[in-house]
Amino acid sequence: MGVITMKFHLLISAFCIVMITACSSSSEPKIEIGEPIDFMTAVPNTKAQFQDGLLTGMDSSHRSIIINYLGERKVVFDDNVIIHGDLNEGLICVSNKDNGLWGYADAMGEIVIPCQFNYCSIFSDGLAYVETDGRSYFINKDNETVIEGLEESRGCEPFREGYSRYYAKDGKIGFIDKDGNISIEPIYDSASDFRDGLASVCIGENWGVIDKSGKIVIPFEYKRRIIISEGFAIAGKADKSMVLNQLGEAVFE
Repeated sequence: MGVITMKFHLLISAFCIVMITACSSSSEPKIEIGEPIDFMTAVPNTKAQFQDGLLTGMDSSHRSIIINYLGERKVVFDDNVIIHGDLNEGLICVSNKDNGLWGYADAMGEIVIPCQFNYCSIFSDGLAYVETDGRSYFINKDNETVIEGLEESRGCEPFREGYSRYYAKDGKIGFIDKDGNISIEPIYDSASDFRDGLASVCIGENWGVIDKSGKIVIPFEYKRRIIISEGFAIAGKADKSMVLNQLGEAVFE
């Protein structure tokens, strides 16, 4: 597999829908626990989160399904279809048990891009990374090739804020733009996606933050991954954590 991904395997034997309603005698919300339903969030790459009111998973017979907030089955896939991850931008990765190839289904369960890939990522920023027959490239939702010629890499992650993490043959990480150009050279040992225009990156054992031009915003002097949130960075040094602004200045510790 060309892309480095984190696999989530969360198995829930009995899944309950939680309803929050207002009490008639008080403005305080009331939590109501529904009856357990036959559902497991046991698919690779899932965050076990509702997307557009829908949640992907499988039942006890290992049949892939999609449910809504009420626990109602909105989609029951054919036995030979496996879903991978969550719905994203209206589409979900699926694979065919018979030939092992991957494609995409929509929220109604219709296969809209045939299972023809050896691997495919979620759609993000309107594009998805796919691999097939020795080719590595990005497609759009019409299954048209948008970025190609990525075979010299180890793969790419989904686009975030217009940039995709790019893995060079030596394992180093950089970023490409939507034209397929390497916008930030692959010199990092680890990196996050861009968020609020910033990305947390690591060289050796030291973490820092760069902007979309590759400029160092926060120097490489932190030993833990720096979390970017709403334009601020949460960083750790020694035994203390601090919140930094985009100038690398401590707002509070």
